[in-house]
Amino acid sequence: MISADDYRAAVAGTDLPGHAVKEFVDGEDFDLLGHRYRLHLVDTPAAGIAALPMITLGSVLYARRQRPQQIRRAVIGLYCETGLAWVRRVGRPYELDGQIPGLTYAVRDLGRYRWGVYNGHKHTTTVHWAAFGLPLRLTEYVLVHEQAHAARGLAWQLRMDRWMPDWRQRQTELADVGRHAWLGDWNEGP
Repeated sequence: MISADDYRAAVAGTDLPGHAVKEFVDGEDFDLLGHRYRLHLVDTPAAGIAALPMITLGSVLYARRQRPQQIRRAVIGLYCETGLAWVRRVGRPYELDGQIPGLTYAVRDLGRYRWGVYNGHKHTTTVHWAAFGLPLRLTEYVLVHEQAHAARGLAWQLRMDRWMPDWRQRQTELADVGRHAWLGDWNEGP
């Protein structure tokens, strides 16, 4: 588990200028798994778009035009769905190498003080949905950090050194980048 102190350091100053606060307006940028998408609000889905919200290869995030809090909820849902597929795929090699049979994954809001957590009782690695808006190398760090807690055998730090030799650098980057990450805040207007 990424400690509360590390996470607090990563999100310290979240009320200072520069902390991401979304407006949910056409043209606004959203980062998801290392890609930047431009929000395009629509009244009805265009041909070929099955469900909203949806991201495209053309770096567009389509969402239904509605109240900002509803768009926010839909976009966070997209982060959760996309993120869960990613952690299942990317986490698999660490499961095999760490001999972690039966591990399950979850993506949800973990509040403002955790990027991820491993629950040994439930044998579940949970990643904060907002971690998928970080640079991809930091999202991977969060996942690997939690996987190392689940792995048998080697101590946590030795496992991190083996799986991600630059983990200390990524941890430092997370503390810096995390201060500006979008954690779901939006401008509720006047």
